[in-house]
Amino acid sequence: MSAAARARISASQKARWARTRGKVVSIAPNAAIAYAIAGQDSKAQALAQGMASDHPEHIGIQLFSSFVQAFIALNHAKPGRALELLRPASVYDATWVLLLSVRATSYLKSGKAQEAVQDFQHIRNLHSYHPDDPLISLAYVGQARGYQLLGDNTKARTAYQDFFALWKDADPDIPILKQAKGEYAKLQ
Repeated sequence: MSAAARARISASQKARWARTRGKVVSIAPNAAIAYAIAGQDSKAQALAQGMASDHPEHIGIQLFSSFVQAFIALNHAKPGRALELLRPASVYDATWVLLLSVRATSYLKSGKAQEAVQDFQHIRNLHSYHPDDPLISLAYVGQARGYQLLGDNTKARTAYQDFFALWKDADPDIPILKQAKGEYAKLQ
């Protein structure tokens, strides 16, 4: 089963659970983001808009709504729009890995490699705060891609090697790992 299919199933289960248990504030944001990541923009949009209108005073819900909108913008190859949507949340970026990851990816897709590399490094530096967050290990790949855009293949290779060291025991068929290995091979 693909990662997108698993994300869709997870999002559906979380959204259904949130509606039946009244846990909209704690679960629905994650379901909305999972839908957006899985490319189910209309479901993500509906859930995010519902949360935002039901909780206009809840800053966390409003920020998650912005993240969902940013994911949707990235899904439609609009990284500039994603950056615009994330701008109000930048005051919270000191330790918010999700915000940094979406913004760094948006920078990367906008061709703003230096900004992307800096945000991906910021994510990597948060390892001690969030040791189990999978976005931290994925920041190595993002940073490697940023270095490639900057033309610094030595630093790109090092970032890929660091990622491979972290994922040394991972299933070799995981798509991001296979993609990273292919990108790394082209640097050789």
